[in-house]
Amino acid sequence: ETVEEFECNWGTMLAKYGLGSNQWLMNLYEKREKWASVYSRDICSACMYTSHPCENAYFDGYLRRDMPLCEFLKQLERAITDKRATENDADFESNEMPVLKLTVDIEKEAAAIYTKEILQKFQDQLLESLSYRHKRVAETGTKSMYNVWKNGQTICSVAFDNCDASTKCSCQLFEFSGYLCRHILKVFLVEDVQNLPPHYILKRWTKDVKCGPVVDVQDVCLQIEYHEAPMVQYQKLCQEAINLAIKGSSSIEVYKVALRCLRNTLKEVETSLRNV
Repeated sequence: ETVEEFECNWGTMLAKYGLGSNQWLMNLYEKREKWASVYSRDICSACMYTSHPCENAYFDGYLRRDMPLCEFLKQLERAITDKRATENDADFESNEMPVLKLTVDIEKEAAAIYTKEILQKFQDQLLESLSYRHKRVAETGTKSMYNVWKNGQTICSVAFDNCDASTKCSCQLFEFSGYLCRHILKVFLVEDVQNLPPHYILKRWTKDVKCGPVVDVQDVCLQIEYHEAPMVQYQKLCQEAINLAIKGSSSIEVYKVALRCLRNTLKEVETSLRNV
């Protein structure tokens, strides 16, 4: 739905039910940019439309309103442990060889990069793109404008630059969700774009999202404080070890590399302990 369609449908609703003078709806409409998702399609929110139904879902089944403080702390730790275990299971599944639906190069690359959940969303968009029609409506140098549509659905406009495979679709799925839409993928197939352009791969959706430096929302590297409590250090080391085990067991070659590096690291730690 576009902004124009939203406002048209809003006006139609008011006229149909005779609510044009309803003060509450008038006030609500004035604040529409704060609650109508159509006004924030250009902001990546990882498909999270609202926090109200799920803001406490993280602790569902763990906490009660009348729970004593001591039990609360135990259940809190249990919830975090269970969530980490679930995350580790998801990491392990993401490192398994996924089933390809089209076996085209762009899908193979996505399978090597994306987590299992995002890969499935990408594959759905890629499959849908096959049933869409396209028409080039303008061309200037390396830049082209396409109309992409499916019978009975809204026509989407896709701007494409052959120089660096940069694109922009009027549906704004990539801007909102962080993975490419069926309209852009249709144009990629037409233009024979066989690889995912790097600027359309968000690190948050990749298998190696936990690797690399810690950054804030402005992508500025944060200085990590290493003077932490021993228990915190222990937990972080365990988490890293689990991550190594998950990725290191994906194949026999990777396993040998991981085991060799792990043994070398253990020798360095033992040497460091003797020098303390």
